[in-house]
Amino acid sequence: MVSKKTLPIILSLSISLLSLQSIAQKKSKQKKENSKTEKVIQTSVDPINGQILLSEPVDQQIEKEENIQNKVWHTVEVKPEYPDGNGVYIKYISENYNPPADSPEDLNVFAKFVVEKNGSLSDIQIIRSPSPLVEKEVIRILKNSKRWKPGIQNGKPVRTLYTLPIHFAVKK
Repeated sequence: MVSKKTLPIILSLSISLLSLQSIAQKKSKQKKENSKTEKVIQTSVDPINGQILLSEPVDQQIEKEENIQNKVWHTVEVKPEYPDGNGVYIKYISENYNPPADSPEDLNVFAKFVVEKNGSLSDIQIIRSPSPLVEKEVIRILKNSKRWKPGIQNGKPVRTLYTLPIHFAVKK
């Protein structure tokens, strides 16, 4: 049980530790970005006597810049878009769609893909489709499309996840 006399000491030590950790975090941010590891000293407070306990320095991996650059963003400041606009993209899809023989006349397909930093499409997946043949056809169309304008985050192009609903009204 902590007495009323030691409680302010423990609280002030905790606040001091938070201040020290804040200073340490600021200094670690100032280190060069290309460093891959840094020494971290973990601290805690002994609840019985209020002493600050320090651990031995531990190597801690710093998240590499490449990992940040390869992140797939779900929400971005500027969404990716087809260079000539949605109307032209819809026209491109409808002109290039070759319906399989078993295709229903009215169908919806949902595609999910990553718009890369250079505008190419990767990791194309069909979320919903009436048949595997329709799925193959939609993947073929997406793979052959022009490069898109990539998503933008903090003024830079980033990899962006995009979901595209496609409605076909096939005339037989």
